[in-house]
Amino acid sequence: MRSSGGGYREPGFNVGLNSRKKPISLDMQGLDTRFPYMLVLPQGDTEEILEKVKSTFQNLALFVYRSMAKKEVALWQESMV
Repeated sequence: MRSSGGGYREPGFNVGLNSRKKPISLDMQGLDTRFPYMLVLPQGDTEEILEKVKSTFQNLALFVYRSMAKKEVALWQESMV
């Protein structure tokens, strides 16, 4: 997915646990994956992607729920006969 706001690939990063210790470096370039990096996106892009995914999964969940409910009603009707 492309970033409309100018995201970039970051091959690694440093994590500082506190000011007294040396930061931990994480280099992802050596990982056995097609995407050996972290994709850094602007906050607005991230929120837009999450909203799209959320609506997709909500629609899928509603479809599955309705399908299951129809089957349950049909089974219940059969059991009443």
